[in-house]
Amino acid sequence: MSKEILHAHFNKTGYLYLILLLLQISFFTVSLVVVSNGIGDEKISDDFFRFIIPIAGIIAMTLSNKMYKAKISKIQVKESIEVKLKKFRIYKLLQWALIMTVGILALTVFIITNDYLYVVIFLFMMGYFILLRPTKQQLKTDIKI
Repeated sequence: MSKEILHAHFNKTGYLYLILLLLQISFFTVSLVVVSNGIGDEKISDDFFRFIIPIAGIIAMTLSNKMYKAKISKIQVKESIEVKLKKFRIYKLLQWALIMTVGILALTVFIITNDYLYVVIFLFMMGYFILLRPTKQQLKTDIKI
């Protein structure tokens, strides 16, 4: 019974991850099309964004990792497996949301400024997001089963 529950929850988490990944890829594709059609404005000064977006990326990566580890360490061994799995999924979603926010913000600034530096930042954040892919081994280790 518990293996079936574990497998079902892991599949749900995997589907959520895949959907979020596809949404990011879709937004990336749309932003490239928008910029290539000349919709953005190259006259906008992006000095502010050149400073803020990379720092936001570093903060998001650090904060998401620390937050996830702090929350996951508070899961009690005596809790039911369903509760543990729900907490795992929630904490993973919060971790992914922090990373996605900076990536989407970078693409938004890319559309506004036409500066490909923000595409690089997005790709960096996307790479980190891919590294955060949930695995069964991570699930078992993190929820202490």
